[in-house]
Amino acid sequence: MIKRKMQGTLHQYTQIGSVSVTEQWDPTTDQELDSVQINKKVPVIMIYLSFDPMPELDAISGHQLPTGPDIYES
Repeated sequence: MIKRKMQGTLHQYTQIGSVSVTEQWDPTTDQELDSVQINKKVPVIMIYLSFDPMPELDAISGHQLPTGPDIYES
């Protein structure tokens, strides 16, 4: 939405990946129960918008060039 409002003047860099998260649940009422610990991977998407090219992101991201204002004209 922001990229469209800027009328094709932004570079977009997109990265996808995952992060490991550890969740732990402790019993609240019955102390005889054991704590439960779960490790899981959560998907992550990071989108960078920039007026200027960012060469440091080229090797690790997908890059979409600015489209230019011509596609927004009637």
